[in-house]
Amino acid sequence: MALAASPTVADRVALSGYRPKITQNGGATINSIANTSVVHDDIHIMEFSPNGAELWVGHDGGLSMTANVDGVTTSNFTWLSKNNGLAVGTMLAIASSPTNKHEVLAGNQDEGNNLLDDQNGTVAWRIIQGADGGAVKFSPDGRKAWTQQYDLNGGWLMSAST
Repeated sequence: MALAASPTVADRVALSGYRPKITQNGGATINSIANTSVVHDDIHIMEFSPNGAELWVGHDGGLSMTANVDGVTTSNFTWLSKNNGLAVGTMLAIASSPTNKHEVLAGNQDEGNNLLDDQNGTVAWRIIQGADGGAVKFSPDGRKAWTQQYDLNGGWLMSAST
């Protein structure tokens, strides 16, 4: 759970266990301020800026900020990603190809399994499986990649690709 108290407004508190929320009146009403396209549900830290005008959150998907905390309601809340192009996640496993220096697999919590590879001369990360990523391995000849992921139906899936 993350919690942040405004340094300028005594009754303004932001909190999160699962998805961020804010109160402007000391908890009499609490509004959701979630936008899962920018802010991941698993928030680890929240902090208001020193002047209280911005709320910053660190989550599984990186760092996000909002600058409209005054009188906020769910319908008028805007988050901005502050990752600045960084591929951010909580990495649980990593494997590099034994035959291609541009191929790397990563298993990420809540952000799936990702592959760094060379696509038409551009080396970039791409998601190859969603949900919870897990163990990742390449075969010794680099021709096969194994990945493990947790699916939303409550079980681990193992797959291989060539």
